[in-house]
Amino acid sequence: MTKPHRLVVVLFGVLVLTGCTQPGYSVLDSEQTADDELPSAFDQLELESFDVSTSRFSGSYQDTDFYVLLPQGKLAPCLALAGEGGPVIVCGGDGAVETRLPDGTRVQLGPEPVVGGRGWAAISDNVRVRD
Repeated sequence: MTKPHRLVVVLFGVLVLTGCTQPGYSVLDSEQTADDELPSAFDQLELESFDVSTSRFSGSYQDTDFYVLLPQGKLAPCLALAGEGGPVIVCGGDGAVETRLPDGTRVQLGPEPVVGGRGWAAISDNVRVRD
């Protein structure tokens, strides 16, 4: 096998081994712990369209906790917020999600690494906020 063919085989192997997780959301690669489970407040929502076993805690900001989780059968993650204003889950078509907290703070979920600056503060590898 020539060197270019070996490279293709190695790259294919890497792609197969990385599984089905959305690129840029390594938080979803870890095993779910008790801290990653959605709080009981989410029980009031219809969660049938989400794979709650994929929820992962992704940080807090001003009494709001952020979780990343996957919808059933989809690879683009959603952002779940638990805090003032009740529990809510926001999804976007490609995994990039933006929403607002009740106080007007903007929240974005995006592929890692999200960065701070220009008024944004990164609170995890995938979530940032802006007052």
